[in-house]
Amino acid sequence: MKCKNKVFAYITRGKNEATELLVFKHRDYPEAGIQVPAGTVEIGENHVAALKREIEEESGLTVFSDIRYLGHKMYWAKQKDEIHHRYFYQLRFRGESLEHFRHIVTGTGEDQDLVFDYSWVNLRQLPPLIAQHGQMVGKIF
Repeated sequence: MKCKNKVFAYITRGKNEATELLVFKHRDYPEAGIQVPAGTVEIGENHVAALKREIEEESGLTVFSDIRYLGHKMYWAKQKDEIHHRYFYQLRFRGESLEHFRHIVTGTGEDQDLVFDYSWVNLRQLPPLIAQHGQMVGKIF
């Protein structure tokens, strides 16, 4: 069984006394559910570098502060028969962003050219995220 290191980005911003989380859906694969930016740590890459790369590739966003490590969880990706070591981080977004925006994934990975539809969601009204993407959300508060 293969093991992979993965990083997960809880990108937050403050709005009207509330905290919002950036989430996305696949435009062409709605059955994939609601997710947060995440991806595989490449060989020789540290977690923070992988986190920033994945966020830029998957969302186009680059302006953050207060990167905070939230914790580690293991996950069995049954369909791929892989064990994922998941490292969760919170980042505060400091730039300007629309409430909803679309991004075409860059990079060379399996998500290249997929279209992701992003939105900011109040953490207190967060819908369920797929595949345990939300298992560390409680540490944001």
